Amino acid sequence: MPMIWISDAQSLEQFLTPLESGGLLALDTEFLRTDTYFPKLCLVQLARQDGEIALIDPLDCDLTPLWNTLSNPAVTTIVHAAFQDLEVLYQAGHILPAHLADTQLIALLHGFGDRAGLSHLVDALLGVQLTKDATRTDWCRRPLHQAQLAYAADDVRFLIPLYEKLWKPLTQTAQQALHEDFQALLDPRHYAGTPETAWQRLNGGRYLSAKQQTLLRALAAWRERTAQAENIPRRWVIGDDALMALAKRPPADIHKLKNVPGLSAPQIRQYGEAIIRTIDETFAAGEWKKEKQVRLRPTPAEEPLLQLAKAVVSQQALRFRFSSGAFDTHTLLSWLRHREGALAHGWRHLLIGAPLERIQQGTPLIYQDNALQVPYDPLFKD
Repeated sequence: MPMIWISDAQSLEQFLTPLESGGLLALDTEFLRTDTYFPKLCLVQLARQDGEIALIDPLDCDLTPLWNTLSNPAVTTIVHAAFQDLEVLYQAGHILPAHLADTQLIALLHGFGDRAGLSHLVDALLGVQLTKDATRTDWCRRPLHQAQLAYAADDVRFLIPLYEKLWKPLTQTAQQALHEDFQALLDPRHYAGTPETAWQRLNGGRYLSAKQQTLLRALAAWRERTAQAENIPRRWVIGDDALMALAKRPPADIHKLKNVPGLSAPQIRQYGEAIIRTIDETFAAGEWKKEKQVRLRPTPAEEPLLQLAKAVVSQQALRFRFSSGAFDTHTLLSWLRHREGALAHGWRHLLIGAPLERIQQGTPLIYQDNALQVPYDPLFKD
């Protein structure tokens, strides 16, 4: 079915009218983020369940009809690898879909791994090879030529058929687990750019002293607010390494800033007074706060169960092709002891948390072909 180009709100509303009573809407976005803090939305691709495709020009078009449709609780928005698209939507319109389905997450339960690309899934499940000719397009340039438009349309053309092929075979238990993951993606805190928590993105911040961590928290919050106000990348205000250096060895005055590694002369000229003011105000408050990082360690009695839990993670990671790196000792013990943490919800609970709970409750273990057969609920209908 041919695609249509939309650059006015009336045409957009007309395209979305069939969804007033509900249904599926495939969505993708194209954006630029090279010299700004906030991503610049350049294109929105939509596909209805009947196959009709629209390419929306947000540079000219009022997106209010789209925000209204996404907010409709009867509409499920289908996205692949949804995080970045949701971030762009939230920062463009402070809107997130009422209901979401992420085909990348669904594909994980089919053994495609946690980072399966759309083109790979479309090829493997629908037998269609997508072109990659326009991967480096500047999507904010106009006009877009026909090959670019076709490439953009393909990003949503197959999403609903792909979703249906992946979703329908799943059991209710598997679907409910994924709904928990989808709901977690719809938490606005992921996309709001909160200055007070900006320090947490810095490597090594949790290992600083209380005074250093308090300084880092204040400096990172100042940088975040400055980058947002000027709509420039954080690193243009001050880089991560310089921020850490300031927190570890705060200079006494603006003249000492030249000794801070990674802090350039232009940055000192533009932001030096604000940096020193932030440091002085933090010292004047004198309230040093360190976020304690409790790292659980196994007791001798827990060690055998912990090793079994790691074996479950390894076996499931091998079967479903996801990275096992996030399932560390702390995460496993949080679940084994308190039923808390990452293993309490979503696919992580389905594939790891629930099986570990059953093992603790005495479910017999079966080894076949030198591999542990993990006891989890059936994922697919008979």
